[in-house]
Amino acid sequence: MFPNDDDGLVLQMLKDEGIDFSIPQPLDFAISCPDKRSAKKILKALKREGFTAEIEEDEGEWSCYAFVVTHLDYDTIVEIQERLHQLATPFDGQSDGWGVMVVPED
Repeated sequence: MFPNDDDGLVLQMLKDEGIDFSIPQPLDFAISCPDKRSAKKILKALKREGFTAEIEEDEGEWSCYAFVVTHLDYDTIVEIQERLHQLATPFDGQSDGWGVMVVPED
């Protein structure tokens, strides 16, 4: 049903678990950053583009996270990742996957 890549496999797993794809879900997209300075620049670029975002440091590794509430749709997820990649690349960052905190059904 989904393409045979990392994004497609995760979406298929979520579908197999019975997640309701008709309900928008909160997704967080990770961007790995080489250092704090780059993370701050990426954060600024994301916010300028209208993303809700934050930076985080974990044991010397810097990441920037963009938060989007959207439907679990393959094309939408790939499009968001591509946009984040475009914004992060000038600052030596790179898109590093996504996650979802599933909204429970009522």
